[in-house]
Amino acid sequence: MQFCDRTILRLLDAAELADLLPAPTGQALLDAAYDFDDLALGDVTAVSARVVALTPAISSDLPLSAALRPVGGGQEWQVSGTWRPAPVPLVHAVLDVTVTVMTRGVVTDVTAADAEPLTGLHTEIEAAPDFDAGIDAVAAHFAETPRAALAEVLRRRGVVDLDGLRAAFGPTREASRLVLTLVSDATGPDVETAYRLTVVAQVVDNLATGLLNAVTAVAAARTGLDLLADPPARPRGATVREGRPGLVLFPAPALDDADLPFVPGSNPADDVARRSSRLSELTSRLRSSGIVPVAI
Repeated sequence: MQFCDRTILRLLDAAELADLLPAPTGQALLDAAYDFDDLALGDVTAVSARVVALTPAISSDLPLSAALRPVGGGQEWQVSGTWRPAPVPLVHAVLDVTVTVMTRGVVTDVTAADAEPLTGLHTEIEAAPDFDAGIDAVAAHFAETPRAALAEVLRRRGVVDLDGLRAAFGPTREASRLVLTLVSDATGPDVETAYRLTVVAQVVDNLATGLLNAVTAVAAARTGLDLLADPPARPRGATVREGRPGLVLFPAPALDDADLPFVPGSNPADDVARRSSRLSELTSRLRSSGIVPVAI
């Protein structure tokens, strides 16, 4: 039996499905789904799951508009409505997964606030030959902030070129850096909290050639579900990163592929350690896409 078919049978059996979702996978699903702003997470105590739909054919109404005009000119007619494409299976399964984890509330207080003038920054930006050099000049005054993050903040404020950067830090503005001292208290009692997730699952026979298709299928299924269902609610103390996280299930021997990267700085000594390092790095890289890889 092919790997994909056997895995689908695993999803349909409660015991085998539970084996596919151990505590580390439950933790990875939480990391893919949420950013925990005001909660400290402890150990995952339980993961339960059931299949909601197998190879669901998802289709929804899409907006459609058209403008019609006779050849040679004349009155224009505008028509709008909806179009429903033929439903097609997008992923192998949609799962209802509940991850139970120990949580502890974190209370953060601002104990001090100081403003430090950015002396000389205006002159440095005026002397910059290009935008990148200007960003470097700003970043030099924020040593603890990654340059890429600083550039992203400026971009969101509409600063995308050297002229905009010079205007933002012009001579009529006194640029300062606000330094906040924060004290966080996470000494409260641990509380067992259950997080219920709608998870889309895609099985890949060959990770080396099927990863892109799997990621695309997960994204398409999310879009379809977003049009059909309400958006996931934001749980207390967390921000939704990806409301419908994905699972990509693949054969464990795929982790022997030398093209898969190790965790940076690691030097695994044997095959077991190499597989573990590659899976950890794959999990880390796919987290931003809200996807958790599962090796079987």
